[in-house]
Order: sequence, then structure tokens, then C-alpha cells
Amino acid sequence: MSAPTQDSLAHRAQKRPGTRGTTTSTDTRVFAEIPVFETTEREFLTQGNARVAVPANLMHTFEAGHNKVVWRLKVHGEIPRWPDVADDYPIVVLPLPLLV
Repeated sequence: MSAPTQDSLAHRAQKRPGTRGTTTSTDTRVFAEIPVFETTEREFLTQGNARVAVPANLMHTFEAGHNKVVWRLKVHGEIPRWPDVADDYPIVVLPLPLLV
């Protein structure tokens, strides 16, 4: 029997709508997947908290008319003899403050 596991990622994607003829589509590219938390310890599977350091060279959450940068927290858990957990939460990453 394998132990339950849980992991989560801060996930950044850029979405850009485009037009090809009369068809409008959205291109999505994943730019970063940052591990946040991984465990096989039962006491950490139901609740907890963690911090993630977003590299300074990555763009914060952004939205304009034809472009946006979206950050999501993806949670994945494998539990023996139970359905796996796969949740996805939108998160907002703020820009770094300007130093004066």
C-alpha cells in the first residue's frame, strides 16, 4: 500500500487571443511551474500553509485587451483506494513595489 501524497505548484501562463481569418482563438503558454509543497505525511494532508518565492524576473498577474498573465495554484493529491484530488485555484501575484 502506498502512502497518500500531496503536492502543489504555483503555475504561470500567458494567454493571448488571436484571429485567424474569421476564427478567434486563445494561445496559452506555460512559463513557470514552481513547486510549493510536497509531502507524504498524513498530518499535513488536510490543511496547512506554505510560502513561495516568485523569481523577480517573472511577470506579475496582468490583464490587457489582447494579452494577460494568469497565475494559478494547482493542488494534486493521490490517496490509496480513494479518488485523487486535483484542484486549481486562481491567484493574484502583485508587482514588486517601487523602491524610492
